Amino acid sequence: MAPSSRAPSIEPRPEYDEFIAKVQKFHLQRGTEFEPAPRVGNHRVDLLRLYERVTSEGGYDAVSDTRANKLAWRKLGEEFRLGSQIPTLAFTLKTAYYKNLVAYEIKNLHNEEPPPKEIVEEQSARGGDVRKRTLDNYERPPKREVIPVNGFEDDSGNEKTSKQEGIETDEHGGLGARSSRGNLREAPPQRQIFQSDLSAARATRNLGQYTTNAVSNSLQTLTPSVPTMSNGNTSISDALRDYEPKPPIPMALKPVSTPATHPDAFKPDPSHNSDRKSFIRVQQPGRAGIPPGCGSTGPSIYMRTLFSLKSGILDEQEFALHHLVKISFERGDKYRFANFPGMAEALMTKVFEIETLMNVEKKKSASINGYHTDASGNVAHSDVNRFANPKKRKLSDRIEPEEFSRRLQQVKEAGLTFRNLIIQEENADYVSNYPECRRMLVVLLSLPDSSQTTELKHHGVEIAEQMTRYYPPSDNQDLFRALLRHVESDDRGMLLVAVRAICRFGSALQPQQTARLNAVPTSVIRMLCNYLLVEDEELRIAGLDFIYQFTAVPENVDRMLHEVEVESHIKQLTRLLMYCAKPNNERDAPRPVTQQPKPAPSEPQSQEVVIPKIPQDLVDQLLGFDEPERSSQWLKSCFHESPEGDITQIALWQAYQKALGAYELQRPMLAAKDFITNVSTTFNGAQAQVIHQPAPRFIIKGIKARMIPVNTKGNPYMRCLWHLEDDKECSEFAAQPITMWEHIVSTHLNASKDVNGKWDITKADARRYSCKWADCKRFETAANKADAFTVGVHMKTHLPDASERAHLRKKHNRNEPLADRQQQAPAKSSSWQSLTTMADDRGDATGLPLLSVLVLRNLARNIPKTSTGMKKARNGDDQESLVSRLFLPVREQLYHAMTHNASLNRYLPDLIRDVEVRKEAVVDTAVGDGEHTMPAFGTAY
Repeated sequence: MAPSSRAPSIEPRPEYDEFIAKVQKFHLQRGTEFEPAPRVGNHRVDLLRLYERVTSEGGYDAVSDTRANKLAWRKLGEEFRLGSQIPTLAFTLKTAYYKNLVAYEIKNLHNEEPPPKEIVEEQSARGGDVRKRTLDNYERPPKREVIPVNGFEDDSGNEKTSKQEGIETDEHGGLGARSSRGNLREAPPQRQIFQSDLSAARATRNLGQYTTNAVSNSLQTLTPSVPTMSNGNTSISDALRDYEPKPPIPMALKPVSTPATHPDAFKPDPSHNSDRKSFIRVQQPGRAGIPPGCGSTGPSIYMRTLFSLKSGILDEQEFALHHLVKISFERGDKYRFANFPGMAEALMTKVFEIETLMNVEKKKSASINGYHTDASGNVAHSDVNRFANPKKRKLSDRIEPEEFSRRLQQVKEAGLTFRNLIIQEENADYVSNYPECRRMLVVLLSLPDSSQTTELKHHGVEIAEQMTRYYPPSDNQDLFRALLRHVESDDRGMLLVAVRAICRFGSALQPQQTARLNAVPTSVIRMLCNYLLVEDEELRIAGLDFIYQFTAVPENVDRMLHEVEVESHIKQLTRLLMYCAKPNNERDAPRPVTQQPKPAPSEPQSQEVVIPKIPQDLVDQLLGFDEPERSSQWLKSCFHESPEGDITQIALWQAYQKALGAYELQRPMLAAKDFITNVSTTFNGAQAQVIHQPAPRFIIKGIKARMIPVNTKGNPYMRCLWHLEDDKECSEFAAQPITMWEHIVSTHLNASKDVNGKWDITKADARRYSCKWADCKRFETAANKADAFTVGVHMKTHLPDASERAHLRKKHNRNEPLADRQQQAPAKSSSWQSLTTMADDRGDATGLPLLSVLVLRNLARNIPKTSTGMKKARNGDDQESLVSRLFLPVREQLYHAMTHNASLNRYLPDLIRDVEVRKEAVVDTAVGDGEHTMPAFGTAY
């Protein structure tokens, strides 16, 4: 357990003992005193650590330079965790270094001869520039003057100290009032004889009844003449000689009845002798006065639980653990081990009782330098294997002796309390200095599988999760092996926490240390890689966190290449890059090529709205519906919801009448009022509003006209892109490519059908035509103009190919983007969809996508550094690098994730660049004489 003293002990180590021996030898030769472990507050200072820290800053003079390095000693005090009063203890820490190490530093660090001890060790630690001190330039502090008594100075020759003289000093290195005046002499402070204040006499309740002559005399103020000390006119000896004490003042007392003065008044009533035992308190012999417990609340519950737990009494420990469980659960965030020394040791001692409970024939053991030995003094076996083949008690899981069950319950409560309190970072840091805490974790994690120990094992692995970040990986092989046992456990909770504990080794140390995980068995690596296929997010995150640290070492990556199917796992990691991807609403809105200024709210957009003309086949479809469904279908075909769109009610009604008004006799239409009401029924976001202007305007807010109408099934029509004489596009629409071609031939090329229903282009006029479809330049000049037949055949190249051989002709379509323009016409803006995956409050990526891209990046960077990767790079016959062979199957997915996943835009470009660099490097080294290789990954052909 921890040392019994309140101050934490210094951890013994060979370099510390060697350093102390050198400094002690130096002080012995110098003739000065040396304190190996000076106390600062409640702590013992590690002189080796203090010496290394000060010399790293340049030495004592550099740290003491208040101009260049302000509050340096206070900062050192905070690093050494001296306590809450850092300003007060900083000077004490400086004094400890000054007395013990400053001369040693000058001799060994600066290779100079230190100044004499009369001006170093025998002086205060105030100031700096110790290296420049000499007997000639160093001015010692002046001595205090001795105040003469009776006009004579003291001839004894004994110098008075500042405290004996009653002079106020600055013990902590601060500049007091006298130090700021330099060496100027000052007159001693004036002293007066103490006079008691009798002006406020205490009055009794009935002053008139008990007033005596003595009391009246006491109210008179006696003011003896005290000589004033001025410029030597009257000395202190005169005041002492003329001083006369004041006469005593008698006190007025009121008689009080007590059992001693009036015993008859306190005799009990004889009639109540039968009930005396019920109300008479039995006085213990030898104890008089107030009964115990009266008038005092006693110690706090925290101290009572501490003393009860350390008492070793089973009943007291049961009381303490019952309250500690409640305290740790309700007030665990405010309970600090540092405020209650001994609590952590007492809890660990109670937890260690599980060894006695689970092993009947366990030998008595002692502890020597942290190693547990048996009765003969031999070092015991590792705690990991202690319970490998335990001699269990012959007990069933249902029947337990009362004492055994009681003690086991107390051990579980102690483990639960320790687990609740260790969650706080301050408590975990405090307990990390105890070697017994590490052994306790090994004992808990090595318990046999039993229903009696399951709860304790869970407590142990949760404590390990908080504590492993303070332990270097190389110094805790037993704890590491104990955690690996639970990684292969069937208990999901144990597995998750054990993996997180392994990944946290050394993360809180300075500098941070990361476990290399070289000793991890192959079965564990394969199991964690296979967990990526399980639909369990927590298991995936724990496995990826482990694999990320494992792949950070090239030697581990080489093991994965030989023992794990890396290519399939790379595919799975690539799929996880888009895990739970959601549309990014802030970036999904179409971005127009030319930004148009938004109109003011008072200027509706209805004046510029162009409602598309619906084709005849859509009219035939709409006439098949009855009102109000017909008007709803027309609205859906020509409009869509848009929060920023609006149209005047009159314009909307007139457009509907223009589209279907010719058929009103056969199919009656809705009235204007009902039609406007039906707009809000069709579109939930549409509202009828009034724009208050000099001339009020009635609009429908929340809908916008489509650029291309859609049929009743939601499929868009094709727009005719033929330019007319006024350079405007034709406003006709068609549902099928053949319908659009017939429209162009009949309307724009003036062709007609014969009696058999076939197109007879020979009867068209003899005019020469040029292709005016969009921006096509075919037959543009007068010399190149063609007849209607040639232009009609050419128009088929602009329309989508719906035949069976469309996939063969598609690559020969010289104007394919123009043929698809009717599909893209409404998007004269980029319509790519941006996605986001898991992110924290600051918007940084987190979760499975982040861990997946980090593991892929480790693989791309470390595979060429492995022996397998370098062997393939040196092989001249292998034209493809190992990195490109593994990442080439997921090339498209990587670029897709980089394009659409906005959360990983900081990581995916680095991953793709690493893959490209590796591929290009191999391609450059694989070029032979007169041979050509494929271009590098990501380069153009």
